[in-house]
Amino acid sequence: MAKNRKLNLRNSAHFSLRQKVVLGILTGGLILAGILATLKTEQSQSDVSAFDSMSLKGNAVKNSDGSFTLTPNAGGKAGAAWFAERISLNNSFIFEMDINFGSSDYGADGIAFVFQNSSSKKNAIGTGGGGQGYAGITPSLTIEFDTYYNGSSVHDLADDHISYIKNGNQGNVISSTACISPSCANVEDGATHSVKIEWIPDSHTLNTYYEGNLRVSYTGDIVTSIFSGQEWVYFGMTAATGGATNLQKFFPTAFQATGESNSFPVEWLYIDAKEENGNGVVTWGTAKELNADYFAVERSTDGQEFKELDRVAAAGTSNERLDYSFTDYQISAVKNYYRLRQVDYDGQFNYSDVVELSLNAANIKPEIHIWPNPAKTMVHFTAKGFSEKGGQATAISITGQQIWKGTISAGAEQELDVSSWPRGTYYFTITDGTNQARQTLVVE
Repeated sequence: MAKNRKLNLRNSAHFSLRQKVVLGILTGGLILAGILATLKTEQSQSDVSAFDSMSLKGNAVKNSDGSFTLTPNAGGKAGAAWFAERISLNNSFIFEMDINFGSSDYGADGIAFVFQNSSSKKNAIGTGGGGQGYAGITPSLTIEFDTYYNGSSVHDLADDHISYIKNGNQGNVISSTACISPSCANVEDGATHSVKIEWIPDSHTLNTYYEGNLRVSYTGDIVTSIFSGQEWVYFGMTAATGGATNLQKFFPTAFQATGESNSFPVEWLYIDAKEENGNGVVTWGTAKELNADYFAVERSTDGQEFKELDRVAAAGTSNERLDYSFTDYQISAVKNYYRLRQVDYDGQFNYSDVVELSLNAANIKPEIHIWPNPAKTMVHFTAKGFSEKGGQATAISITGQQIWKGTISAGAEQELDVSSWPRGTYYFTITDGTNQARQTLVVE
């Protein structure tokens, strides 16, 4: 019954209202029921029109009937289809679709629904084969519809099954595992099957339904435990094939969520980073701001682990273009990544895109930055212009006495306790065998 109703939803656009009523009578329905069904159809079509601008990656394509093919029936394929804008996990989310898992039992490899907030954003695509196009995407929460048995070592069931996976790591299963079908029947039967994903923020519950039956439910604060307090995430579908193959498709039928364009506190224009005199200069602009408190500028040397450098005050509320700039005087690595964490007055935050800055090593002059200076207890210091392996640091008094010696890591902020040092002036020197820099430190 559910499948027939959804088939009617797709075909209803081809009939007039009178034709729909007649069809309702012919099938034994009442005229009123036919009219109500028509109204419901029009609303559902309006809901799923938001999927017209999906971001398609890998082998994913949109079909003329509104469905999406994630993988063709061929080996070594992977596809991803992401919704155009992020949605808020602080609000209810419902996504209903019909899924065709293919027609080859024991074919590969399965389809996945994914919430993610990776640095690749709408360009994300994970590994193929058993990775189902989501493996390696982090941070993420995946609902895996696995149709290929890879063995008990990867927490598989022999039957087609559902699991919830954290951070694209198939060994990190955070839910119970259940058959996709209540009867554990094969779902790679060439037919379409209705699936519903439901997120209930008040109870922190994520439910998955198959053909109207609740199959897996998980309760946990995923905004905190997976997305580090970030409520805004991308969502979409992925799939992959390996040596075994299947044509894997989905068709959106209903959708309810709060999108960024409706309630996001800042509308970004751009973010950029460039080198000036051996320093990193980050610039960004906004088209409008709503209750925006500040921007935290963050830097990383690997694109994964970021550290806050400083904060720049936002405008609060503005409908005009605003441009901002921050200079990173402590930059030391040749390759750097920057992003902004925009925080509003109630503590909610979101991230900008990540931008990369590659410095000309010849322009990075050896330099030490020490603060506070003068100091009484603890000092912090960074060094730039040295080899990635770091170097040796010494503190020598003006009388020539070495009071401290240690190893420094290039680019890393380090801490030093000077509370036991005699008051006076010290020459703080760092060398890596090729480069050397000196800074005067006063201990009070």
